[in-house]
Amino acid sequence: MSEMSLHEAIHTQRAIRQFTGEPVPEEDIQALLDAAVCAPSGGNRQPWHFVVVRDPGLKAKLRELYHRSWNAYKEKVAEMARTRAEAAATLERWKKNPAGDHFAAELDKIPVFIIPCLDMRVLSFGDDPEAPSVMTTNSVYASIYPAVQNILLTARARGLGAVLTTLHCRYEDEAKRLLGIPAYLRTACLIPVGRPGARYGKTRRVPAAERTHKDGWNSALAATYEPGRGILRVADRMARNPVTCSPDTLVYDAQAVMREGHFGRLPVVEEGRLVGVVTDRDIRTALLPPEVPKGLKDRFDLLLVRRVKDIMTKNPVTIGPGDSIEQAADVLKARKPGGEGVVALLKALEEEGAEVLSVVSDPDPSDPANFVHYTVRVARADPKTLIPFLERKGIPRPEILLEEAGKG
Repeated sequence: MSEMSLHEAIHTQRAIRQFTGEPVPEEDIQALLDAAVCAPSGGNRQPWHFVVVRDPGLKAKLRELYHRSWNAYKEKVAEMARTRAEAAATLERWKKNPAGDHFAAELDKIPVFIIPCLDMRVLSFGDDPEAPSVMTTNSVYASIYPAVQNILLTARARGLGAVLTTLHCRYEDEAKRLLGIPAYLRTACLIPVGRPGARYGKTRRVPAAERTHKDGWNSALAATYEPGRGILRVADRMARNPVTCSPDTLVYDAQAVMREGHFGRLPVVEEGRLVGVVTDRDIRTALLPPEVPKGLKDRFDLLLVRRVKDIMTKNPVTIGPGDSIEQAADVLKARKPGGEGVVALLKALEEEGAEVLSVVSDPDPSDPANFVHYTVRVARADPKTLIPFLERKGIPRPEILLEEAGKG
């Protein structure tokens, strides 16, 4: 097993819900549990037990409980969607990507379940598991979830996939009877463990600065947070303070700025308002006229006399920084031929662990199907495996163009 720094494990430890079904050696599971018991607990009382489930019959029965709870959860979200926009957005996202349905239906196919349990007698200093006399109800779980996080991080470090789930808790009594777990124990969660069927990548979260209150509660900061909205927003991924040009900028100057900054496009701003976008393709198109206007030496002189307002795309479609990435993808699909294709492409690249740096679209006017060609710059990807992976995902005509380090 290759060494992985704690920093890397933390920043790439994502919930894995796709698994290969390949068996997990006992030594790997033991390593996860050895890490779990290194976690802190109240008074160092270590109130944990870990139930490891490999038996196919038991896993199938736990899957039935989980699946029943998942369906009840979906029904509740559907009910809330009638009056709450965010619930409706969640429901729509599930329709487009039924990963949750697949996970619930195939849960028992995952090789190993780990169920961390909390011994309430240890925390209550007595025999009444419902009355912890020293620790509050909220604080007792602080003595088990650090152990859970240690399991997840160690799974990441050992190349295993894992995810924290709690839906079985809706039917906890049935789950405990199934496994013979005593009444004085609480099942904190269920962690499926296996070989990941999807690649790990950088964890996507709202930046800490947007949730950090210094020396007390910051009401202005809190006002920017809307509970229930999608975690990943346009503001989390957009380029801040972008380089812009004005409508009267010479096309030659706009091209120079794009080349120097390795940009594919420039926002066109007038009096603080976005009025258009000029792209590298717009500039190439401006050079297409076969006849050179009188008084110019060649068609490249057009760049010295034409201005951005002559060639830019006017009134571009925009989206706000508070909108979700899913909403941005929907706008892309609605406004651009082949938009569905780029969404599938980006998801496929993310699965393979590639970091997407930029996306440039280029419609092919000669293509009768009006396809849009996408050029995607990525990092942390192996070209030898990327092409066959994309082909298996149904991405048409993938091609790898290698860049030399330091040359843009």
